[in-house]
Amino acid sequence: GFEEFNNTETDVALIRLDYQLGDHTLTSITSYSAYEALIGDDVMNTRGRTDTELGPFAFYVSTTEDYSQVSEELRLLSPGGETFDYIIGAYLETSDFVRSDPAQWPFPAPGGGQTMQEKVYDQTTDSKAVFAQGTWNIVDDFRVTVGGRYTTETKELDFTNDVSTVLPAAVVGSISVLGAERKDSKFTWTANAQWDVNEDSMLYATASTGFKSGGYDNSQNASFGPGVDGAEQLAFEPETVDSIELGAKLSLDDGAAELNIAIFRSEY
Repeated sequence: GFEEFNNTETDVALIRLDYQLGDHTLTSITSYSAYEALIGDDVMNTRGRTDTELGPFAFYVSTTEDYSQVSEELRLLSPGGETFDYIIGAYLETSDFVRSDPAQWPFPAPGGGQTMQEKVYDQTTDSKAVFAQGTWNIVDDFRVTVGGRYTTETKELDFTNDVSTVLPAAVVGSISVLGAERKDSKFTWTANAQWDVNEDSMLYATASTGFKSGGYDNSQNASFGPGVDGAEQLAFEPETVDSIELGAKLSLDDGAAELNIAIFRSEY
């Protein structure tokens, strides 16, 4: 039978630079991450069976994945400890994900041939965002924080489906190519209020929204042909969430213990 495995190599690098602009701090964070993976999937659970026992119905997929991402974030931070503290910034990211799934079909083709199929999924993502957050220290023991972020993500997909059959006298096959592009944008926000009741207790309330862009599913098949929208078959829509949270942080027995209490609700 076939062996299953997952061999992954990962590279990560990050450079952070802080620069003082008067009382403000300008921060640059540049990061790089990448991985390469080779995955063996014994689809029909052939372990312990010989090639003779399997006959022509063995189905084994060897998948390769190659991913790389580069990002840059710039932040400007106020001095802190003022009546109004704030941070503003921008974020850029680009990434590329390629997945290849070569497979041998688990049944003989007409004429006694063997059919091979390889799907190649290649998606490039460009993400841009600007954000800001400010805290108003109304009094020493009460503060309000409000923040917002506007994000735009563009995804480009190239999907190739290569099917070929090896016959005794010839090789026949077809190659189908699907291209698609989508762009999602969203403004998200957060608002928080904190009250230091005394030295041992703090109460807070938070409301926020979240966003995750749509894209294309790399694990599904797409149909090709006139009148068929293969991109629509692979696409999934953006995800949003609205959240609220109420809580308290308490220090007990002169700091010997801490108790955190929270109640929250998220609607996706």
